[in-house]
This record gives sequence, structure tokens and C-alpha cells, in this order.
Amino acid sequence: MRVIAVDVVWISVICIASITIAIVLISNLREKIFNFFYCEIYARFFSQNKCKEKKIVEKIVLKGKDEREILRSFIALLFSCWQESEKNQEEHYCFEVTFSANFSFKINAKNIADELKEANNCKYLQMKSYDCGYRDDIIMKDEINEKSTVFIKYTKENKIEVIVK
Repeated sequence: MRVIAVDVVWISVICIASITIAIVLISNLREKIFNFFYCEIYARFFSQNKCKEKKIVEKIVLKGKDEREILRSFIALLFSCWQESEKNQEEHYCFEVTFSANFSFKINAKNIADELKEANNCKYLQMKSYDCGYRDDIIMKDEINEKSTVFIKYTKENKIEVIVK
């Protein structure tokens, strides 16, 4: 009788541990499973794909020999995000940008507008607030410096938002 009781206890412990592990695995895979069943099967069957593709934000480290080179590289990322938005017009993050410079610099909306004007690119990315075009395509509230982490985001209002952390 005693041997049966010990066996029952061990089997119970193993069952509880197995169920716990299964629950943890299922909860971690829940979103993937839902996306698979809904996005891949249901939505395609009814031709109503309302799934938002979650793209991993590309991390970029900008380097340059001077502030202007970093500014131009940053503007190139803004253009890249703008061009990508032609394919994906839903709100999404394009880039996470950090800087690797051994000198101080500041980038603000006026610097960007001035560089766009000088390169005659106001017809592509416009900043009306700084006399560069007829609309404001770029939203930038904070100044960027060498210690900043910046997120470049395409918004549902068809604008590029520069978020400085």
C-alpha cells in the first residue's frame, strides 16, 4: 500500500510540473499561435487581412567626422523612412538611431530644414515651419545631441516623427 502511495505522489508531481511547463510554453506562444490562425488562415480564407505586420526596428549607429556629416546621414534615414512608407502606410517605427562621435553636436529641426533647403530637397521632405515646402512632413520636438537615442517613426498622419530619448 505504501509503495502505491509513493508512486501516486511522484506521478502527481510529474503531472503538475508537466502542466506548468505546458502553460508557460503556451502563454509565450499565444500571440504567435493567434497570429498564425487568424492572420494566415482566417484572414486569407475571407480575404480580409487586418493583421499588422510587426517589424523589428532597425538599429543604426551613426558615425561621422563632423556635425554636418552626421546631419546628412540622419536626413538620409528620414528619407529612407519616407520612401518605406510608400510600401507600408500604417504607423510604424523605421529606425532606432544612436551616435558614435567623439565630439559634441546638436541637431534640431532648423538644422534639418536648412540642409534640405541647401540640397534643394524641400519638394520631397517638407518643413513648412522653416520655409521649406508647403506642409510639415517632419515632426521634431526635441534637439538631438551625441548622447541621444532617437526613434524615427512614420505616423498615421503621413508624417515622420523624430522621438528623442
